[in-house]
Amino acid sequence: MPLPIPANVRFDLFRWGFAPPDLPEAAGVAGHLEGAYDEGQRTVDAANAFRFTHVLLIGDTVAIHDDFDAFTASGMRDTIYVPDAAGTPFDVVYVERCSGFLRVFLNRRAPAWPTNQL
Repeated sequence: MPLPIPANVRFDLFRWGFAPPDLPEAAGVAGHLEGAYDEGQRTVDAANAFRFTHVLLIGDTVAIHDDFDAFTASGMRDTIYVPDAAGTPFDVVYVERCSGFLRVFLNRRAPAWPTNQL
């Protein structure tokens, strides 16, 4: 099923423990990325494990993993890089299955400055 909104980014997906210059698990995956800093900072949990900065919508056939377990973060989560392995990294906080697509909550890491990236 197509996304409920047109894709506006492509990204490379890396499994936990892998990062550039390793090869990505999936490359050039399409999705719709939106900033959600205010919403993500209002989320309250004791360990700050569910804080997020962005929300990504992707097809439900993409195998993407979080490490969400009762608000305890282990750090064993996938990372995406937008627009590719040389781009801005985002850690996967939580993956929510919706009707025909996935909603992925992300935390953007600081890019190398100066940057024209996200």
